[in-house]
Amino acid sequence: MLIEELAEMKREKDSVLNERVPPLKLTDLSVSELQDLCKDLHKKIDIVDEARYDLQIKVERNDLEVKSLGHKITEMKGIKKPLLKRVKKSAADSMLGAVADTGKVKADFTSGLKKVKKEEEKEEVTDWRKNVDAMSGMEGRKKLFDGRKLTKTANIVPGAFLHLKGETQNCNHPKSKISASRRLFLKTKLVKKAMAMLEAENEQKANEKESTLNERLPPLMLSGLSVQDLQNLCKELHQRMDVVDEERYDIAMKVSKSNAEIENLTMKIIELKGKKRPQLKRVRVSAEAMMGALLGAKVKESVDFKANLKTVKKEEEKKEEVTDWHGGSAFLSTHTTAARLLGRTCNNTRKAPAAGQSFRMSKYKVLVMRHGEGAWTKENRFCSWVDQRLSEDGVREALACGHLLREAGFQLDVVFTSLLSRSIHTAWLLLEAMGQEWVPVVKSWRLNERHYGALIGLNRAEMALNHGEERVKQWRRSYDLTPPPIDESHPYFLEIYNDRRYSTCDVAKEHLPRSESLKDVLERLQPYWDGTIVPEIKRGKLVLISGHGNSCRALLKHLEGISDADIVNVTLPTGTPILIELDENFRPTKPMQLLGDQEAIQAAIRKVEDQGKVKQVS
Repeated sequence: MLIEELAEMKREKDSVLNERVPPLKLTDLSVSELQDLCKDLHKKIDIVDEARYDLQIKVERNDLEVKSLGHKITEMKGIKKPLLKRVKKSAADSMLGAVADTGKVKADFTSGLKKVKKEEEKEEVTDWRKNVDAMSGMEGRKKLFDGRKLTKTANIVPGAFLHLKGETQNCNHPKSKISASRRLFLKTKLVKKAMAMLEAENEQKANEKESTLNERLPPLMLSGLSVQDLQNLCKELHQRMDVVDEERYDIAMKVSKSNAEIENLTMKIIELKGKKRPQLKRVRVSAEAMMGALLGAKVKESVDFKANLKTVKKEEEKKEEVTDWHGGSAFLSTHTTAARLLGRTCNNTRKAPAAGQSFRMSKYKVLVMRHGEGAWTKENRFCSWVDQRLSEDGVREALACGHLLREAGFQLDVVFTSLLSRSIHTAWLLLEAMGQEWVPVVKSWRLNERHYGALIGLNRAEMALNHGEERVKQWRRSYDLTPPPIDESHPYFLEIYNDRRYSTCDVAKEHLPRSESLKDVLERLQPYWDGTIVPEIKRGKLVLISGHGNSCRALLKHLEGISDADIVNVTLPTGTPILIELDENFRPTKPMQLLGDQEAIQAAIRKVEDQGKVKQVS
């Protein structure tokens, strides 16, 4: 079984690496195409190498955390550390040392604790009560208190006893070594100094990372290279990318193992603290079935030990009530929050894995939504790149979406929209309803709706009557079918291409599309996703994309791996947020979730699908 498991892991690794690094095709490529290919490979290597660097840092952090948890478990089991004595530096000296620029005293409290005071080579205090008194400074106060008791019992004036100790007679309480205002001042300076040191450390780490990555991958020098040289360079870069990606994959596996080890150690600490896990019951697999599985015989029983441990034997069909906190929290989280906010997935997403198959761990979350209903959407016309504002229902949808996300506890960090007003207004209304108006909104033409060419402005129902519902469905939903292009005689041509907003694009106006298929939308969208949106997600930011029906469908096809044939049946309702959970490789860990009331969502999907059908006249 172990050999088979290792072989399966190797096959999975090879499959993932081959999928990420497909073979090169260098035949019949010109010099400019080879240069572009070299640049693309160089950029991909840079991205993968950065991911490898970040994973290596995470491995080191996880190793330290595992070591720390191991020490904590050792302490909890009863193995004691040496007792600590008083340190040489006082609190005031330590604070002053931390805030002084030229002070000789260092603010390393850990090293200070290690430097114990030698008190005339006396024996170490073994009584923990005395040790605590010695550390806290209570020893002298107790002596003073006992001395006062003696003076009272012996009818001696209290001031006389203080006088014998060298104190003033008017001093009834020991004076504080440092005033409260002074202590607060020093603490404030210490915090400021710590913040400055932390910023400097982060900047140093960033510079070190950039230096390391630049050293590993120097810039390309393509000028003056022949076709043969460019082909050799492409092969070298491709081979190097394969090596780097394999190293990144191995490091990612180390991270997964260390995360599992940290989780196990954490659970062990919880057990040592006294919180018990639910008792395991007998499993269904018999001894004969287990022996048959070990011997390689074909048996019907499952050999998934984790699944079998969860499958308990029902004794006389009595259900035991869950009383421990594990079961209670699972029931509450599953049947209240999830059922109320995170609705079931729509019928046009990919199927969930079969029973017994586990999902990968989610690392990133992305929210994608189609804008609220537009004015032309309500009129059932192809809107495309014509700038239309939201209808009254569209405004209500955007506000309702914001309230839903706020109730679910989402905290957005950045919002991406197209250059069209209905997408931007949806984002504004949503952020206002969430109380997060300060969140930055980034706009790009690459998130625009699909360009329907000569179909812009036409009524969908009338088109279905003239050309047939199936033909209109292909125009609206197919992956690689392009409508007739728009020309200068079209009534909306000048309104679109004379619009000042398109002078801000990263391409010239004459290179903007005149008509697009869904495939074309994905080709203009994917560079923006990889180069702009993905880096924000990698920084740990929660991203929301307020797009359009087809730009969102293209992105979902890319992330969910929906086939060209199945994408025809994917319909997205307006004003409905979609939650996508991704692993570290930006592959989905579970089917996408349409958030909100499921009956209303299904009704909205049917409404969108009916837009391309002939209206029945009663």
